[in-house]
Amino acid sequence: MTYQLIEIARMELPSEPLIMEGSYITRDVGAHASTMILYKEIQDGGDPHFSIEWDIPSLEMTEQIGLELEGKRVVGYDGVMSFPHPAYKFLRGLGYRIARDVE
Repeated sequence: MTYQLIEIARMELPSEPLIMEGSYITRDVGAHASTMILYKEIQDGGDPHFSIEWDIPSLEMTEQIGLELEGKRVVGYDGVMSFPHPAYKFLRGLGYRIARDVE
């Protein structure tokens, strides 16, 4: 089995207010610096999968956000309740468009 994980881009985000969402609660967790990394994953020569790893060290959290792409357009996501604003800024800065139903 062959497996490749390729880092496409990385962005250090300054401290900014973050909202934590769950099934039953949404809460402001304060301002935190974080890092986002866009990855391309290829396994056994199949279609590539894309994801963002969002690391927030001061909260001891790392979120994985799976992305469904059509070219440079994000048409779906998985792994978080709603698409985070920092991920939107990160991808827009890389030239990706975000479908309306993702925003």
